[in-house]
Amino acid sequence: MASIGDLLGGAGDTGKQLFLWGVLVGLINQATQPYQRDVTYLVNDIDPNVVLDPVSLADAVVKGWITQADAAAEAKKSGIDGPHFDLIVKATGEPIALQEALFAWRRGYIPFDAPEPGAPSVETAIKTSHVANLWSDTIRQLGIVPLGVADAVDAVVENQIPYAEGEKIAYENGVDAADFLILFNTRGNPPGPSELIELARRGYIPMQGTGPTATTLQQGIYEGATKDKWEPLFEKLTEYLPPPRTITALERAGVITQQQATALYVQSGLSPQLAAAYSADASGQKIAADKLLAKAEVEKLYRFQVIPADEAATMLGQLGYNAHEAAFLLGLVDMQRAVAAIDSAVTRIGALYVGHKITATTATNTLNSLKLPPGQVNELLATWELERAANVKLLTAAEVASALYYKVIDQVTAQSELEHLGYTAHDAWVVLSVRMHAPLPNEPPK
Repeated sequence: MASIGDLLGGAGDTGKQLFLWGVLVGLINQATQPYQRDVTYLVNDIDPNVVLDPVSLADAVVKGWITQADAAAEAKKSGIDGPHFDLIVKATGEPIALQEALFAWRRGYIPFDAPEPGAPSVETAIKTSHVANLWSDTIRQLGIVPLGVADAVDAVVENQIPYAEGEKIAYENGVDAADFLILFNTRGNPPGPSELIELARRGYIPMQGTGPTATTLQQGIYEGATKDKWEPLFEKLTEYLPPPRTITALERAGVITQQQATALYVQSGLSPQLAAAYSADASGQKIAADKLLAKAEVEKLYRFQVIPADEAATMLGQLGYNAHEAAFLLGLVDMQRAVAAIDSAVTRIGALYVGHKITATTATNTLNSLKLPPGQVNELLATWELERAANVKLLTAAEVASALYYKVIDQVTAQSELEHLGYTAHDAWVVLSVRMHAPLPNEPPK
């Protein structure tokens, strides 16, 4: 292997001298670097004449801190002429983000294609960014935002678009078919618990069964907001519980026992005291008709004075009536008896007066003796007076015909009397002719 001495040659060679001087200069520069820096700082402070680079000048122009003319004059010191500096200015600065440019395009603030070079547009934003122009058509397509995944699921669930279309929209948003199916199965509300119970009760859906395609009470609870632990209890609610009044009717009819009725009352939410009251009502209604019959018989016995008042009150008490109620019922019987007696008397007086058996004075005195109010007495007499006036005896058809036969009245009078009784003119003539045993003259037309 060759050594460094072989490379440098002999001691008097030029290469060796250059190498030695190079090493020496490097050592000297390294050793004197702090002093050189201090000297540079001192010179720059005394004569600050460093020229801004063209890129910084272009950035200052874009930011509006210096005019382009002044910046172009400064850039010439770096060897950049006006046209080249203008290119640097145009290439300096960032456009708005492409997403924001697409927003502005969709809202109509800017066009997609630039109407002139450099004008605000999506195309200009692409060209002035670090995105290659070949992506322009793709970016145009990205400007149309697809329907959101949640909206696509809703549209499918609500039958606005086919399932396949919703699946495609979800894929465009980055959701694959399997995940979209999960979203579809978890979207939408099942019927409420009450409706599920009614559906199961009517036999339209089964109780058990799970899975996204299952239509059961169990799956309906799982798909809703109710916690799954309550599902077995909802199944128990499918058992129909009759309302309290129906339970009372069943107990009264003897279909269920009192113990069964009490259990159903409590399940319906009635307190034990109220359940006992309902049960007592059922028992009372069961014998209500018999009690009414017995009550009527007691009142009848008392009305006809078969039993005295105290015995009737005792009997009513045995039927469940308290002392106050029994006294009221017996007092009502006494009043009915008195009213019936007065009604009978008034009716008899009225019949006698209308039949011309007694005078108005006798009728008035008798009514007064019954202690009727004067106004009522006057009303009764006024009514009876009309009936008395209308209560007049009329001759019968036979009597009218006999009167003609015995020449008590003439044919014209007899004819008129029969017509007043309702006979037609011809029928009256026939009746009179029969009595006279021969056709009478002046036969009326039929």
